[in-house]
Amino acid sequence: ESVLQGAGLSVMTGMAPSAQAYAEGAVTKTIKSLESKRRPALQAGLVLTDVHNGDVLAVVGSRDVSEPGFNRAIEAQRPVGSLLKPFVYLLALAQPDRYSLSSWVDDSPVTVQLSRGKQWSPGNADNRSHGTVRLIDALAHSYNQATVRVGMQVGPERVTQLIHVLAGIKAEPNPAVILGSTDQSPYAMAQLYQFLASGGEIQPLHAVRGVLDPQGKLMKRYDKTPAPAQEGDSIAANLISIGLQQVVASGTAQRLNADGLGRLQPAGKTGTTNDGRDSWYAGYTGDHLAVIWMGNDQNEQAGLYGATGSMRVWSGIFQRLPSSPLKVSNKGLDWQYVEASGTATTDEACPGARRFPFVVGYTPAYVPCTAPSALPEGEGGEQSEGGGWRSWFGLEKKPEPAPEPAQNAPAATPARQP
Repeated sequence: ESVLQGAGLSVMTGMAPSAQAYAEGAVTKTIKSLESKRRPALQAGLVLTDVHNGDVLAVVGSRDVSEPGFNRAIEAQRPVGSLLKPFVYLLALAQPDRYSLSSWVDDSPVTVQLSRGKQWSPGNADNRSHGTVRLIDALAHSYNQATVRVGMQVGPERVTQLIHVLAGIKAEPNPAVILGSTDQSPYAMAQLYQFLASGGEIQPLHAVRGVLDPQGKLMKRYDKTPAPAQEGDSIAANLISIGLQQVVASGTAQRLNADGLGRLQPAGKTGTTNDGRDSWYAGYTGDHLAVIWMGNDQNEQAGLYGATGSMRVWSGIFQRLPSSPLKVSNKGLDWQYVEASGTATTDEACPGARRFPFVVGYTPAYVPCTAPSALPEGEGGEQSEGGGWRSWFGLEKKPEPAPEPAQNAPAATPARQP
């Protein structure tokens, strides 16, 4: 900055002092409330952006905002855990002939065969299996077993390809990446979630909008308008946003409603790694996205979940930051009621019927309301490689519906279970 000022140059930035103050205050207040003798010293990293243009509005790199040096928002590399799950489901929902938010998925115990005869059997955070559940509920409640089954169907390789295209993230394409076994910074995850928050645009984040010479002439501009989202990208991103709104409505982030933030209709995802070492939350409204990490610098057990740590920071920010409610576009979507125990569309008044969005052209056949049958066991009531990542979201083909996918477990490299 001093070099630029010495040369008479001016830097135009989108950083917002009020947003920065809200973010710093929320970090300080939350960490203070969580401190105890049985918990190691906590730190945090945070990035707050504008979902419309990619402006970085606030960055917090430490619990002590006056502390120089290591910026955890940009430099810290921590396992992201369940924060990556929406992008597994994004790839699934980009195949509307096979998946929708109403699809039934299996959350019974799962075992993936790895290389050299090894096996991986991840369980759920609550140490329970939930039988057959709707895809939207598997996402809302962050069920590991169901997510692994879906992830093995779409393929770990495609998951890693997708996050690299969207945010430049590099990760090993082994099964554990499905549950977020990759170390990333809050900034990298903010770049990834910007795709969802913007409705399917790839918006490079930027803290600097441009640089002016001493005469006020623009020398360099960084806030170039991104290409509009293609239709398929937008539809897939919006389906995930609807799913992430359910995370807040009835899933792992529902405490935000008690904080009075249901008025914003936010979308969000909690993330927790082994032994509560890392607490993550990514959430967005109609105007803003914030991604927060909280944990201990020495990787000691912090005993925090995403909802009990980082989400408290998010709540503190958005209780003060003026922001518009998230209104997900219905363009390209057809909302219909689905029978309680099946997959067909039915009448609104049918007992147990639940409303879901479908990609236009892929709405299930209609079946008149009949006497309800037994729900599937569990908590019901809830492409070709090399074609380019854009083609993954293409809607040009409408093949015959495929049966519900079965478990597929190709050999892979073992990785840490998040």
